[in-house]
Amino acid sequence: MDEDSRILEMLEDVENDNFSTSGESYAEDSHQSDGNSYITDSDADHSTTLSSSNISYTSPAIAVAANNINNNDNEIDSDSVVSSDSNTDAEEDESDWEDEKFGNIQDFEFDVSTAGTKFEINNETSAIDVFFKFWDEEVFNLLLTCTNNYAKKIGTLTRPHTKGSRAKNITKITREDLEKFIGLCLLKSQLKIPILRKAFSNNPMYYHPIFNYTMSGRKFEKILRCFNSSEGVSINPCDRLHKVSTLVDILKNKFQSNFSPYEALSLDESMLLWRGRLLFRQYIKNKKNKYGIKFFELCTPDGYVLNTEIYKGKTDQVSNGSKINDLVIRLMKPYLNKGHHLYMDNFYNSVDLSNILYKKKTHTTGTLRSNRKKNPKSITTKTLKLKFGQHVFAKKGPIYVSRWRDKREVLSITTGHKPEMVSVKNKYGQQKMKPKHIAEYNLNMSGIDRSDQMISYYSSPRKTIRWYKKVIFHFLDISVWNAYYLYKKSLSTSNYRFIDFREAIIQKLIYLPENIIHGNQLIKNKNIRRNMNNLPRPTSPILGHMQEKIPHPPGWKRSGYFLRCRQCTKQKKVKQTSWRCKMCPEQPPLCPGICFSMYHKLE
Repeated sequence: MDEDSRILEMLEDVENDNFSTSGESYAEDSHQSDGNSYITDSDADHSTTLSSSNISYTSPAIAVAANNINNNDNEIDSDSVVSSDSNTDAEEDESDWEDEKFGNIQDFEFDVSTAGTKFEINNETSAIDVFFKFWDEEVFNLLLTCTNNYAKKIGTLTRPHTKGSRAKNITKITREDLEKFIGLCLLKSQLKIPILRKAFSNNPMYYHPIFNYTMSGRKFEKILRCFNSSEGVSINPCDRLHKVSTLVDILKNKFQSNFSPYEALSLDESMLLWRGRLLFRQYIKNKKNKYGIKFFELCTPDGYVLNTEIYKGKTDQVSNGSKINDLVIRLMKPYLNKGHHLYMDNFYNSVDLSNILYKKKTHTTGTLRSNRKKNPKSITTKTLKLKFGQHVFAKKGPIYVSRWRDKREVLSITTGHKPEMVSVKNKYGQQKMKPKHIAEYNLNMSGIDRSDQMISYYSSPRKTIRWYKKVIFHFLDISVWNAYYLYKKSLSTSNYRFIDFREAIIQKLIYLPENIIHGNQLIKNKNIRRNMNNLPRPTSPILGHMQEKIPHPPGWKRSGYFLRCRQCTKQKKVKQTSWRCKMCPEQPPLCPGICFSMYHKLE
């Protein structure tokens, strides 16, 4: 006798025959079973109830089975004994999905009149005027203050400095110095120079007179060493991005206040190359820069960067169902409840996120991962095999989830388009049938790639061990690109190139006169110091003496050899020199210039 039949017979005995017995008879019956004893002596002691008519024994196992019999039309299911709330919710969610049924798309009535550039650009507006709308007085004052504070801090350090150390001799920089420094950084991104110092050298293979004309190499290196945006500014030390957060917040406000986007927006991630040690360094195998600092960027379909957030590591704070939902809401905060249409890839999209944004008058469209919660099983199931060109979808409220077979299967989600098939042309001019939301996704999702492409042509970030400097230079490149975007869009000049715009900005930042049109003019107008390391000083026709470099003693490994100046010693001064008189018998070490002349006049 199987288990279910035995339980039914025992229940019938209790109800129909008014069964009453002692503990011994139950024990005997239990020994006659197939080894599964449902009632034991301990069960009898705890399960006995007294009434006016009889004594009833009810085992816990029998009680559970009895309840299941009454609730399931005399069918006992082992899975129904312990029910899961999640399974129940999943069944309810699945029942709400409707297959192959169209509905009306809600029009949030986006106001086109509010979109566009927020300041006037005409034929008299120059490139530097547009750039200063992003890097204005507020940004320059922040960088100038923080850089000078850090230079002062380095100069007052108690650690020992080497002879002639630049760290203790950093002078206060001015606004003009900072503008020239930024201009040279932008210029250097357009030139291929292996080492920074070679840009300021007289080496004929790397010689660029514009660098020495604008600023000395040592001054440039001093500013670069102290360049930062956080020294002396009130910051949150617990914030992992506190070294750049103040500047980033200012620039994001500039991006949003200078331009209001049209209806379509795109969201994706970007990578800034960084292979050094960093807590929040990321690895994305499909990116050109696989290792680096990850940026989440909100852009227009043609590449203007509206908002960005730097990934700074894991967090436990969740307020909209998931961390990804929180991220999208933060980036979209300035543009919610305005009727925008957001395009995202499968890293961000989900049914929950589409519901949240739909309630905030924002449509969503993009690819979808099959393992997301609340997906319709009828669409995402692996048993569903589609033929080439076949398209199926399911609807739940305003949300459509569709599956389409092209070269491979594509799972997508949308609230802004009906999943109907439309004819589109590919890059070869061939007609092809695609779902409408897939065609719109391909058209509007390339904003971040466009921005990365234009910035990569002339990238200012250089190799450094301080990650925050790379981030500052990266935002400089984004600002230049956004300024060019607005300038070209407002004037509708199709033949105005990005490189021309950058050169116009650089020329103003380094204070290059407009009348200088040839490189030879820089050499004539700037007295470039001669390299005298290996050239002898000219012979004085009056004194008949000549200077030469002091030769290195045997085994000397340093580049220069110094001795005390004979004339300075007479004047009770301690000064060393690497020059001596070649014609004198003693060959005394003498400083070139005054000491050399004074020594021989006294003789």
